[in-house]
Amino acid sequence: MASNRMIKMALIVLQPLLVLLPLWSETAVAAKLVDRIALMVDGDPITESEVATATTLVSHKIGAAAANLPPDALRRQILDDLIMRTLRRQKAKQMGIQVSDQEVDRVFANVARNNQISPEQMVATLKKERIELQSYRQDLRDQLVQIHLVNQLIRPGLSVSEEELQAFYYQGQPYRRPSNQTTHKPKETVDVEQVRVGHILVAQGRDDVTEQQQKKTLAEQLFSQLEQGQPFASLASQHSDDPVSRKKGGEIGWFKRGEMPKDLENTVFALSPGQYSRPLRSPQGWHILLLYERHEPSSNEPATVTSPPKQEPRALPPLDLPSTQKDQLRQQILDAKVESRYRQWLRDLRLRAFVEEPRP
Repeated sequence: MASNRMIKMALIVLQPLLVLLPLWSETAVAAKLVDRIALMVDGDPITESEVATATTLVSHKIGAAAANLPPDALRRQILDDLIMRTLRRQKAKQMGIQVSDQEVDRVFANVARNNQISPEQMVATLKKERIELQSYRQDLRDQLVQIHLVNQLIRPGLSVSEEELQAFYYQGQPYRRPSNQTTHKPKETVDVEQVRVGHILVAQGRDDVTEQQQKKTLAEQLFSQLEQGQPFASLASQHSDDPVSRKKGGEIGWFKRGEMPKDLENTVFALSPGQYSRPLRSPQGWHILLLYERHEPSSNEPATVTSPPKQEPRALPPLDLPSTQKDQLRQQILDAKVESRYRQWLRDLRLRAFVEEPRP
């Protein structure tokens, strides 16, 4: 009755949150592994069994495409997802956000109803798909936590004006949804300044004064090696304590203003392409930042002689639409705003996190 349709059920039930990252666990895979720690995220572990179960699920979902991905690239993507999941849980705990078993029960029942089966049949289907019931319920709980975070941190203060409705209706969508992928092109074709950045992180030591001084000295030594001509990517790969960017030669992607912690942003936007900063202190530790390239707004380019004179935009006519249609447009714009702000909030959360890979 219900087979692979089960995979879409969380998205059906939890539509208010635009970006969901469900990671269902398969006990049969995890049980075969000794739980070694893959990463520590602000003191909380991500285990190798979590990485393995996520890898198995992703490979199952994308099928043959998984075979075309280098194993290191697939692992980096999965680790990124698990890091963000851990950070969201930590933030929810800090804010006192809790999801009761009754809430999970209601969502579970809604999922079953949307798939036209009973809760008992749904349990049987999960078992057939080798998905552990307890792990699946935990994933539903995680998604409910995300919705609470969005409702408490992201949605308040967001609104849609009449002018925005007009622009959206007459001129097309003004709010482009950002891509998750890191590329060598600006992440949006919008007319704003963007920079592609790399860093070498020397992670913060314990409260011990001697160890903190040792960390500072190491950052200064790495800076001296850069000054002597050592390649940035080589030093980042060997010495950076950021396990994700270390595997990419230190690159952390494209940023607009407002997407980085202010002290780091002010420094990196003042750099010239190819220039790196002196060691900077943050809650994570010491950073050496490198500016790879900068995307300048095209409006800053000098106008040519043949350019037509700039004309003032015409006022848009009022919207003469049924209220239900206007409400749908308003919700569409609001959803895009929520997703954009949520992505920015996640990026800032990630930049401030202390992620450590245990050394052998």
